[in-house]
Amino acid sequence: MQRIPDIQEFVVDPQPGLIDWVKNELILRDPYVPVRADMTKWNLHEDEQLSTLRHVLEENYADYVLAEAWAATYKRGDYAEGHTHEGWGWSFVWYIQSCGSCSPLIFPDTQHPWLGPLWYHEPWQGTVLVFPSEIVHYVPPHTCQHDRIVISGNLRKK
Repeated sequence: MQRIPDIQEFVVDPQPGLIDWVKNELILRDPYVPVRADMTKWNLHEDEQLSTLRHVLEENYADYVLAEAWAATYKRGDYAEGHTHEGWGWSFVWYIQSCGSCSPLIFPDTQHPWLGPLWYHEPWQGTVLVFPSEIVHYVPPHTCQHDRIVISGNLRKK
């Protein structure tokens, strides 16, 4: 049994002004989604601010297109419950403000929880993590004093 999911990592440096742009796009928390942090609407993929990210994703996943993107700002104590992005091909998270001490993205082994997580990722700024959409993942409560800001989204088959 292979325990490590098919996860790929890229580096895309956040361009100047991206963090301020995200902060201006934030809306209230949505009680119907598993992310317990301030979020934006789901349509950021349409904005020119994400053109570099879109290019990297669509270059590396030629049969897919960026179909959905949103941002989340995790303040101290914020978290994301276990969830999937079922029905999409690939999902991603891009860390635009984070450090190695921020809460990791965890992929639990739901069939064998006593073996520990399948994989976890420390959120270094600029890292884009791409993973199969059907994999369960979560973020434990954020413990850093600074905000952990990410842009996440989904790719769909062309």
